[in-house]
Amino acid sequence: MGWTANSGADGLDYVFGDRRNFEHYAEECVALERLGIRTQVIGVADYLRQQPAFRDVVVGAMHFPGDAHLRPDRYTAELARANWCWRPGMVAGPGGAAGSVPADPGR
Repeated sequence: MGWTANSGADGLDYVFGDRRNFEHYAEECVALERLGIRTQVIGVADYLRQQPAFRDVVVGAMHFPGDAHLRPDRYTAELARANWCWRPGMVAGPGGAAGSVPADPGR
């Protein structure tokens, strides 16, 4: 069993209630670190000091610093902006109305 939680710190926690599952994912954290993904394996006593509400069910947790900071409104706005910049010939005008522009407006 696993849950995700925002620890209140900068990042995302994966919280585990099954010892085997926790140990499996703790081993994968080594590979993630090699790829440059920061991880912190947190034992039950340390995690319960941070999040006492899990007292009866948690066996350990993993913390991913800096993860889980996605705001859907900003994400979709940036996708729309990147798509507009990436696909010459199409532009969204005021109110989202589509129109066309030259493929190379500067030439």
